[in-house]
Amino acid sequence: MIPQIEIELANLKSSIIELANLVLLQLDKSGDALNNADVDLANEVIRYEKRINGLEVNIEKACENILALYNPVANDLRFVLSTLKININLERIGDYARSIARIVKRSEQPFKHDLISMLNINHMYVTCHIMLLTTLEAMENDTGEIALRTIFVKDDILNKIQDDAIQLISRHLQDNPADVDACLNLYVVVRKLERVGDHIKNIAEEIIFHKEARILRHKKHKK
Repeated sequence: MIPQIEIELANLKSSIIELANLVLLQLDKSGDALNNADVDLANEVIRYEKRINGLEVNIEKACENILALYNPVANDLRFVLSTLKININLERIGDYARSIARIVKRSEQPFKHDLISMLNINHMYVTCHIMLLTTLEAMENDTGEIALRTIFVKDDILNKIQDDAIQLISRHLQDNPADVDACLNLYVVVRKLERVGDHIKNIAEEIIFHKEARILRHKKHKK
């Protein structure tokens, strides 16, 4: 007979993977909405945020119940503790996807593709997608080093794009002052995607903590 704690842990793992898949879909949809000025898709992203919030609450409650009822130790305890933090980071990524969708919704006209390209926003989306997919695969397949070796390097790409954005916008506005509102909104998108990368990096750190009992926060990661 399978111990009840193993059943609960398996259910918890299934739930956090479900949340990660939904957040990944939300992030991709926000990018599609931005590129295609698709207000209907933006509204869909906004509506689905309620489902993300519901899953996040249920996962938190499940973690609390396991801690209270089964007193897990060692690897099981690390799994529950890391899942609690992964849960929070996934919910926040969902918040950023919703915020970008709201920018699309309130924009009076489509964003110019040359501005999106100038700021490397689609490159940020692709990078975030790969990072989040990598962490999802690590959760599903119980691996750790994959996340460690790839996520932190890719996060540096997002940081560099954000660092370059202000100068690119400044140069562009010298000759195109009418684009100021669009540039400001797109810079907000850049900032949010950079923060998405930070949260994915946090998730990767928690995966490593769970699998290897190593705490990586506040340490300089090897490239």
